[in-house]
Order: sequence, then structure tokens, then C-alpha cells
Amino acid sequence: MRMSTVDVLTDQAMVVLQDRPVIAMTGWISEALADCAASGRTLQLVSPLDSRLSLPLRAA
Repeated sequence: MRMSTVDVLTDQAMVVLQDRPVIAMTGWISEALADCAASGRTLQLVSPLDSRLSLPLRAA
């Protein structure tokens, strides 16, 4: 199985670091979510406290 580009990969989680004011549901984040579902991992998104998630990403 090919894993998406992530910052940290463990047996339990994929960790993605994002330093943006608004974090959108991009194609690669969607792919990372699919990879997590297929591998039984959780996706952990790490961002600054003042960042906001787009509605589609928040819903996912």
C-alpha cells in the first residue's frame, strides 16, 4: 500500500503539519484520509491555534 505524503507516520496515526490561516480539503489530504481508513490509522492535523478548517475538511 502506498501512503500519502505525511510528516510523521506511526502504526496508529498519520500526522500532517499545516501552518496556514485556512486549511482546505485538498486532494492530498483527501488521499491521506483514504490511506488512513485503509490502514486503520487516524489522521492528526497539527496547526497553529488561530488556523481555521474549511467546512469540507471539518466535516471529514
